[in-house]
Amino acid sequence: MNTISADTTRPGPRELAHRRSCGIDVRLIWDPAGDDLTVEVREGDAAALLVPVRGRPPLDVFRHPYAYPAA
Repeated sequence: MNTISADTTRPGPRELAHRRSCGIDVRLIWDPAGDDLTVEVREGDAAALLVPVRGRPPLDVFRHPYAYPAA
């Protein structure tokens, strides 16, 4: 008999947008659990820079993540 726990039915974070340029990956991520938007920036193998959107224009943060303070 297969059982499904409550945790597996919750939707996880979702990627809403992604772009790659000159070795930099930028992703706009929405977490429905807390209704949070975050922009994740990765340069090569370096650790990700996480930039919370927090009421700012999401696409502006996505397009210009280095103009906003990181978490």
